[in-house]
Amino acid sequence: MFDEPFPTLTMARILADQGHFKRSLAIYATLLREEPGNRELSAEADGIRAQSRSRRPQVH
Repeated sequence: MFDEPFPTLTMARILADQGHFKRSLAIYATLLREEPGNRELSAEADGIRAQSRSRRPQVH
């Protein structure tokens, strides 16, 4: 896991917007450990996971 200096929701969103899905999801994991019942965080993390799967290069 990445050791982000600022594990905030804002940083997770910025990283996701820039395509750094793995780093973004690492922050979401940290935030969800702090707030395990946070449905908004969980839903956003699920969305980032889906985004990362759809942007993987296809093998021909």
